[in-house]
Amino acid sequence: MSISSEASKHSTDLSPVIPNKRRLHIPLNQAALKDLFEYNPETGVFRHKHRGKGIRFSQPAGHKNSSGFINIKIQYATHMAHRMAWVYVYGEDTKEPIIHINGDRSDNRIENLKLVTRHQLHCGEPNKKGGSSKYRGVARNNTATEKTKKPWRAAIKTSEGTKALGMFATEEEAHAAYCTAADKYHKEYANHG
Repeated sequence: MSISSEASKHSTDLSPVIPNKRRLHIPLNQAALKDLFEYNPETGVFRHKHRGKGIRFSQPAGHKNSSGFINIKIQYATHMAHRMAWVYVYGEDTKEPIIHINGDRSDNRIENLKLVTRHQLHCGEPNKKGGSSKYRGVARNNTATEKTKKPWRAAIKTSEGTKALGMFATEEEAHAAYCTAADKYHKEYANHG
């Protein structure tokens, strides 16, 4: 049996893929990945185990996309290398987010990958630009009057929804309240922005 027919035999284990059809989530299979690729958990690099059209034996697989993630094609379907690494090592294809602990989206070492909830994923997102304050969790209080003299409000998103933290005289005071709440609700995922 040739290498290409051996590879195509195992490619059906991933799931049937129809060329030029969009798929939201094609499940990965640990046995098939181990047959098609060699993964080094210390470097995070996948290497091809077979030759084929456009594939060189033992060459690094994939390319970096515009968002900084490494993408690898398997049978016309594009997979993210960090999700492939998770399946390769743990045998589990999860729909939950997997983050890069050091923030480098191309660093797919297994020690740099962590499974999180969707809420935890959003805790660490950077501040959105164009807000009324330079600080995370702080906004201008448009209802402030000369009498109240508290033109800044602070709020934080939690797993139960948005929680108001109060009105403050300065941006810095509002931000300090946000930081305290972030440590309380987001714990190690807190982003003080």
